[in-house]
Amino acid sequence: SDCGMAAVWQQVLAVDARYNAYRTPTFPQFRTQYIRRRSQLLRENAKCGFEPGLRRQYLKLRSQLLALRYGPLSEQSSFRASSVRSSRTTLDRMEVRLKERGQ
Repeated sequence: SDCGMAAVWQQVLAVDARYNAYRTPTFPQFRTQYIRRRSQLLRENAKCGFEPGLRRQYLKLRSQLLALRYGPLSEQSSFRASSVRSSRTTLDRMEVRLKERGQ
């Protein structure tokens, strides 16, 4: 059984894919490898082991982390590197919180 909610993992992958153009701009081949691996991991996780509520929470947090790292999708055209630097501390804090929860 896929425990339902496989659609949430698909949404997570969709968010990652939307930001993929901003990931390692100088190494496009890495972006393909990254998204393939990400898809594989999410497919494995979709098989079981996570409650639907946790999946939705993960999707929300993942979207927030990517927005902090690369800028909100709607503002990417005017995105500046300085905004990435200013968000580092918040990003690190969120990642530590996720790790502490064992996610």
